[in-house]
Amino acid sequence: MDTKNYLVGETIYLDRVKEEDIDELLSIENSYATKFLADDELPYPQTREELENTLAVESPNQFLGIYNSERREIIGSVAVFNVNLVHSNCEIGLSISEYWQGEGVGTETFELILGHIFNNLPVNKIKVEVFDFNEPAIKLYEKFNFHLDGRLRQEIFRFGEYHDLLEYSLLREEYEAELASEENLNNENK
Repeated sequence: MDTKNYLVGETIYLDRVKEEDIDELLSIENSYATKFLADDELPYPQTREELENTLAVESPNQFLGIYNSERREIIGSVAVFNVNLVHSNCEIGLSISEYWQGEGVGTETFELILGHIFNNLPVNKIKVEVFDFNEPAIKLYEKFNFHLDGRLRQEIFRFGEYHDLLEYSLLREEYEAELASEENLNNENK
């Protein structure tokens, strides 16, 4: 995925992580608020060396910083990983600084990254995983018409008890149908 021309939204943009932002991003990725919501198996770098190695790799997998447009500071990351061109699917993961959660950053990031994936990769399906207690993430995925494909019961242990891991996906045809529906609505309102 070519990101030389970064992806620009209304209040954020997605771009390759800059050298000067590595320490701040590591602080976000390794914060308690991020860690207890993340799947232990997600490929989020935890050390400077791991992050630098991740950023140096050129492949269909991508790790992008989420930047606040006004302040031009990194406020999170979005990862496109496990890109499987044979089966035409990939996974995405999102991490947002706790100070920016609930501010629409996830919605805007998803608008940008979903369009980018479906317009630039031969991918038919995008998958996400989320713990059953992460209601803001579940609402975000369902807002973008991700469908619940499965529930891995008592998959993880957090807060002194077991929790389910939910698996969601969005097909290209569902994404395109939603875009067409939005376009029709916009044309009717003109």
